[in-house]
Amino acid sequence: MENEGTIHKTTVIATGLYKHYKGPEYIVIGTGINTETGEEVVVYHGDNPLKLFVRPASMWFEDVGPDRDKEFSATELRTYVPRFQLLQEIRCGRMTIKELRGGG
Repeated sequence: MENEGTIHKTTVIATGLYKHYKGPEYIVIGTGINTETGEEVVVYHGDNPLKLFVRPASMWFEDVGPDRDKEFSATELRTYVPRFQLLQEIRCGRMTIKELRGGG
């Protein structure tokens, strides 16, 4: 168990609506620390605000290829895109995507 007085370096990740490069939208509600490893994680949810996900913060803004499994020849240009793109910053992450979009 980690010492409660330990200070961690944190990455600033805005709370808000993000779009994953494969299409789905997610709401980031904050960051946290994995108490077993000390790794910083991003806490977010999709359509169901009660089902939370975590992802290492180091992966949040990394660039990924849209065709990760495709074989590329030496002459093809492989384009990279951010894994998540901020669409709208919001102060409170306890909303559904539908509510954020004005539907309820």
